[in-house]
Amino acid sequence: MNTTRATMKVPVRYYLRLADVLARDGLDVAQLMGELGVPSSVLSSPDATLPFSDVDRLVSILRERTDRSDLGFELGKYLTVSSHSIVGFGMLSCSNLAESLRFVARYFRLVMPSFQLRYSIDNDSNCLHFTPVTAMSHACLSFHIEAIAMAAYHEIQELSSGRLRATRISLSIPRPPHAERYERFRQVEFLFGAEAAPGVRLFYEGNLASVPLSLADTNALKMAESRCQAQVAQVARIGEFAEWVEMTIREVSDR
Repeated sequence: MNTTRATMKVPVRYYLRLADVLARDGLDVAQLMGELGVPSSVLSSPDATLPFSDVDRLVSILRERTDRSDLGFELGKYLTVSSHSIVGFGMLSCSNLAESLRFVARYFRLVMPSFQLRYSIDNDSNCLHFTPVTAMSHACLSFHIEAIAMAAYHEIQELSSGRLRATRISLSIPRPPHAERYERFRQVEFLFGAEAAPGVRLFYEGNLASVPLSLADTNALKMAESRCQAQVAQVARIGEFAEWVEMTIREVSDR
């Protein structure tokens, strides 16, 4: 068993939202997790976590039983800023969009420990770069890259009240069978197989510090920052570098 995936704990709340995606397929996500040995008590707790190895197995089972390639794409559309618990609360409490993105980048390990987020600014070009920090199957990687891309896109629209759209989204995964869904985003250029290593980047133009947030609250932000710092201190940093390298080589071998 992959030591990293078995030890790394990730929030269960995101994967429970798959129930909305799978409604027409007649699959019960909670029941599937039960088949994987996840206790029902875990599913009822808002801040519960589960081993990432279980997530990898769950994605594999869902692909086999539904034959759907779009689960990550669809899940990302259901996630909102408030989905991220205390990190989402902190994002909403920031004074402007740039500050909110710096906040989530600082505490992204509390959102999705299996990935890291870097937020960078070059003149008026802003980039959100998500990369995996643990090994996972190709199906699981594709699922998460699409989910993260869609969630980030829609959440920035939410934070900016619909005024800001990405100019370009670059994904490392090959063009998926449901790629025509991306064509509905007419003002965004999607590039598949465009990253040198596994991950996804979203590009935005303009000064995001000039985009105010409607729920800005200095005191609430201080409280969220304090709670996030306390939670980060409890997160164990466990890694298997060789397994991560093996995954990276596998994903870039065709390019």
